[in-house]
Amino acid sequence: MKLQRTIFTAFLMFVVDAFVFNQFTIAGATLFIGAPVLLVKLFRDRKDRDRVRLLLAKAGIYALMIILVFAASALNNMVAEERAKDVIAACERFKDKNGHYPAQLSELVPDFLAKVPGAKYSLVGSDFRYIVRQDSHSLMYVTVPPFGRKYYGFEKKEWVWAD
Repeated sequence: MKLQRTIFTAFLMFVVDAFVFNQFTIAGATLFIGAPVLLVKLFRDRKDRDRVRLLLAKAGIYALMIILVFAASALNNMVAEERAKDVIAACERFKDKNGHYPAQLSELVPDFLAKVPGAKYSLVGSDFRYIVRQDSHSLMYVTVPPFGRKYYGFEKKEWVWAD
């Protein structure tokens, strides 16, 4: 079938964009480069109904890939939020017991957490970062690498966006 290669390519693009890079690079390029190219091809081949149907089917497959990348990213960020709640609660229990926040997240294991979880299911931007300064402690994860950093400030007990 003529669409098998398109389906395989779109699936591969989805996996790489959603779970390796986690930053809409491939989905964005497909949308902003692919859409104009599609329009040109549709205009050029407008009299060939079979070709137009094939192009529209391919466009639908790539559109589905783009939607799935955005959905996977949203799901990944929901996972990070839930895991962050567990890490924050463990840090608070650590503070209650020791009178101070941990110097690093590994101090939470095994008494407060079985292990320090990854923030997300992706290779890039998948870990929590714990930042200790003289007067502050914060937990950070990246919603969309390299920007979209979300910080939880332990002293203020609130989430803030860095960018």
